[in-house]
Amino acid sequence: MATANTRAQCSICNKANTTYVCSGCSKGFCFQHLTEHRQILGNKLEEIVSNHDQFQQTIIQKKQNPLNSSFIEQINQWETDSIDQIQKTAKECRETLMTLTEKSINDIENKFIELSQKLKGIREENEFNDFDLNHFQLQLTQITEELNKPSNISIRQDSQEFIKKISVISSPFSMFLSSFQFSMSASAPPVSAPTSINTLPPTTTTPSKSIFSNAPKFGAADTNTKPLSIFSMATTTTSTTNEKPSNSSPFTFGINNQGSSVFGSGSFPSMSSTIPTAKIETNADDDREGGGDDSEYEPNVSFKPIVQRSAVEVKTGEEDENVLFCERAKLYRFDTAANQMKEQGVGELKILQHKTTKVCRILMRREQVLKLCANHQITSQMELKSHQGSANAYLWSAMDFADGEAKHETLCIRFKTNEQAKTFAKVFNEAK
Repeated sequence: MATANTRAQCSICNKANTTYVCSGCSKGFCFQHLTEHRQILGNKLEEIVSNHDQFQQTIIQKKQNPLNSSFIEQINQWETDSIDQIQKTAKECRETLMTLTEKSINDIENKFIELSQKLKGIREENEFNDFDLNHFQLQLTQITEELNKPSNISIRQDSQEFIKKISVISSPFSMFLSSFQFSMSASAPPVSAPTSINTLPPTTTTPSKSIFSNAPKFGAADTNTKPLSIFSMATTTTSTTNEKPSNSSPFTFGINNQGSSVFGSGSFPSMSSTIPTAKIETNADDDREGGGDDSEYEPNVSFKPIVQRSAVEVKTGEEDENVLFCERAKLYRFDTAANQMKEQGVGELKILQHKTTKVCRILMRREQVLKLCANHQITSQMELKSHQGSANAYLWSAMDFADGEAKHETLCIRFKTNEQAKTFAKVFNEAK
């Protein structure tokens, strides 16, 4: 831990006696104070050992009773709060349902009185036709369904979570390990960036032939020297010296006999600083062959978009449902103001079943515009009836949400073939 040093002074008494330098704190101590310093270090070690033993006991206790923690208390509190919130909401829904049910029964009773008066008037006048009878039968069916299951009352499940879901997760890396690695990396000495020093030996350049003609450079006729490549800068030779060439340069653009950088102090041929492009070489070869044609040159140009757009997945709401029926048909809706059926649109009528809840619904979108014209659940109270005045057509009443809000509608669907209509009726009745 300590080394002898006769020049240093004691950091406590400032005596110039033989002192010892602590390798941990880099302070000098005389023999007397060195003993005290070691005693202090020994006390710190004992404290660390004591904390270590205490932590070991804590681990044993945690293993014996792992559920005794603050996290269990948080989970229990979340369970209690969630149950209280559910019970409170259920009580409010019951009170609201009783109020709405009483109001709905009163409205149905008023409609029934009005229908009774109309029937009484027709029987007295004795003037009615098939359309009038179908209309009265339809109204009677509607108020019967509303009485059994009020159409203006439904239970809505909000898309947002009513109770916040909790989960227990584990971090991928230990916080203790991360902090330990951070402290180790912080105590490591910094590594200085490498510096490059130009220590290249002096170089001399041998004459070589030009890349454009057969005449030697500098006027020297050296027949043993090969012409330079267009991608090389110079052929250099290093003079005999005691210094070693530097190989620290990361780039080499020429033929270097000793591995020296081309950016050294050597002189180069007069034409070596001008590097002809690949296009010049190609044209020169074409001229020598006599077949140079600029029309055959096709530039390799690539255009990249300025903004990279990612693909967006469009969800229709049908991802979690199975298709039980799908055929093209025409949909009609009964208009109470005009007292007649009006066309809603033409498109594919689907009967979908949810994969988890097994709840079935009817969904239909208009062709091209894909706007909803029918969207409602199939319940056991619905009654599917064949249309008396039209072939391949069926009538039913439902609480429809095609317009974004619940509306009681009387719908009529007409198919192209009798087979399609029978298949629809079969799947419809099975889905109830």
